[in-house]
Amino acid sequence: MRQVDLTRRKRVPVLLEMVRSIKDARDPRAVMELFIRVVQQAYEPACYLALSTTGLDTGAYRIARWRTADGVEHAPQADLGHAALAQPIRRGGLLAGLTASDSPTLLHDFSAPNDPVFGDRLAGYQCVAAVPVFEADDSLDWVVLFHESSRGFNEDDVEALMALANLTSAAVNFAHLHQRAEQASQRVHREVDMIAEIQKVLLPRTPPAVPGLSLAMSYKSFDRAGGDYFDVFEVRRLPGASPDDARWLILIADSAGHGPAAAVMMTVINAVLFTYPHAPASPGAVLSYLNHHLHERHQAASMVTAILGFYEPQTGRLVYANAGHNPPLIRRPGPPVVVEEVPLGSGLPLGILPSHDSKDAELTLQPGETLLFYTDGVPDERDEADEPLGMERITNLLSSTGDPQQVVDRLNAELVRHQGATMPEDDQAMVVMRRD
Repeated sequence: MRQVDLTRRKRVPVLLEMVRSIKDARDPRAVMELFIRVVQQAYEPACYLALSTTGLDTGAYRIARWRTADGVEHAPQADLGHAALAQPIRRGGLLAGLTASDSPTLLHDFSAPNDPVFGDRLAGYQCVAAVPVFEADDSLDWVVLFHESSRGFNEDDVEALMALANLTSAAVNFAHLHQRAEQASQRVHREVDMIAEIQKVLLPRTPPAVPGLSLAMSYKSFDRAGGDYFDVFEVRRLPGASPDDARWLILIADSAGHGPAAAVMMTVINAVLFTYPHAPASPGAVLSYLNHHLHERHQAASMVTAILGFYEPQTGRLVYANAGHNPPLIRRPGPPVVVEEVPLGSGLPLGILPSHDSKDAELTLQPGETLLFYTDGVPDERDEADEPLGMERITNLLSSTGDPQQVVDRLNAELVRHQGATMPEDDQAMVVMRRD
């Protein structure tokens, strides 16, 4: 066996450069400039032409690129496969014949002293190689090289040029697609950021001052925008409520999925909630109202779990209703300290059925007792071994402290420790309240 030395073939290094460079190219113009430079080095043409016949009759063409060996551009530049449609249509002459079919052409001993289109500007050339470039949309472009020597190009040159030109065309098209994808991605990111900003406005910036309560809240989204939602506000802010209503509304909700669609659904929840037209007699009635408006929309991401309660600061009484949400935990300081789930009545998530019937339940929060509301992204957070955080860890953590801010801080720290190098799989929201 004898290895052939390819280093003496001058075209191998330049073609190798192009193959190496083109795979990472993302700029269509840069791809074309690389192609033209490689063609100039590998074939040494006296003139380079790129033609487009897209949408034209046989024998008609547009000049997309016209460059001579001295580097002078004789026509407005356009990428291969994306010739400017505003450029004039040419007919007749040598190029009309070369582009009449979809097959390559090689002409030796060529002479065109007075071309109908180019006049005498082709007079010094004696060899022509023309190769078709097939586009993805079935349009047809051409690369045409001229040489001053009558044998400037051979059959091998035409074969290699046709492969190289079509490879370049594919790379140009890919670069265009990449640019459009990047632009689309940027638009999506901007829109998601806008949704996230709207969502931030809807969530309480700081815990409200509820008489006799200590409050802490936390929200972490899986993406820029998320599908968890909570709010704590005076019931009298609802349009149908009495201005003398001293109760506070507490709501935590979780839309199916995460990301922009879920965030939009939470925006809908907020908007619908503040249109409740009746005197808010019970949490179950408010949930039924939300369910009606969600179900009307018939959206795929419209399933929402929620707990909604009315809290009376004077007595510590909390009347609440459940719509398929995780049961909150209550911490009783004891001694001994007891942490247990709050009993919840039955209730399907919102948005599934036309009507929603959630029975009200109630408890009286005693001084020193703490309630932890959370979304399922908290106990379901998984570590690198795919093990969820679980309710046992949350219960143990709540046993160690009833201070709302400490509960939030320690639970968030535990979530970070537990997930390790993994990415969070869902949004995470918490509302912690303690009666002082």
